[in-house]
Amino acid sequence: RMGIVNESEGEATVTGICNIDYQNLLTFSSLISIRDLMTTTAKLLVFEGKTDKALEVLERMEKVMPDKNFPLNCSLISSVNDMAVLDAVGVYFACGANDKALDLGKRFTEETLNHIKLYSKPFGGEYPSWEGLQKNLYYLIWLSDTYKAAGATEEGKALRTLANTYIKAFTGETLEEPEESKEEANG
Repeated sequence: RMGIVNESEGEATVTGICNIDYQNLLTFSSLISIRDLMTTTAKLLVFEGKTDKALEVLERMEKVMPDKNFPLNCSLISSVNDMAVLDAVGVYFACGANDKALDLGKRFTEETLNHIKLYSKPFGGEYPSWEGLQKNLYYLIWLSDTYKAAGATEEGKALRTLANTYIKAFTGETLEEPEESKEEANG
């Protein structure tokens, strides 16, 4: 049975008996990803030129889905949540809220590095998940490209260097910059 939800002064309280979601992390990140819904809404608002409204949506998203309670990176269970956070960074940039974009990107990067460290430590003679390791390295590269596209070139280069450090450790090689980045660098 569900209880009654009362919302007053921004605080939600539940009264009565409620069903408990024992798969909370799976539900929040994949089945009904609030971050995905709100980031998609914000992207559409940016498309319509309503950047102030888009910022309101993203700020609300961060308020109702704080990363202290709900991780930004859920690659352990593979979800749309991760993509929504990466997209939200780009939306913040599109709205001109560069500080918020960089802050969200920094918090996501910190969680991503924890995942990379988890996946890159041998357990029982094998690595826990090559797929998880690759996915998280890809997230760093995606974020790097997002930063560079938004003009945060130094931050983007730093993330690319960080990703390459891990890639080189596992493969002995590094990723090259995309061709257009090389051309832009040459003027």
